[in-house]
Amino acid sequence: MKVFVREYCRDVTVRIYGIDGEERTKEFFKKYFADVEGVYETTDEEREDYNSEAVYTITKAEYYNFLAQHIDNIQKGIDEIAEAEFRRETPQDYTFENCCYVI
Repeated sequence: MKVFVREYCRDVTVRIYGIDGEERTKEFFKKYFADVEGVYETTDEEREDYNSEAVYTITKAEYYNFLAQHIDNIQKGIDEIAEAEFRRETPQDYTFENCCYVI
């Protein structure tokens, strides 16, 4: 999925895959960045003004850099969940003191 990094004035490609092996970047952004300051769906005006194909915008380079530094760990976590699903583990396997530690 294309993401516009406004501070850089350029599009970057971000890909996050779900436990089904399909790209789920948009769904990930929609769920985990819904109320995060500085990350939002790119407006039509922005696409036109910046000649962008982005679906989401990240306003600051530091926010994008943080995501870029952690995306491997995010994907590894999702992949581990996919493996657990394959082994038929349950959410209770990841629960401690009534808190589930799987995103």
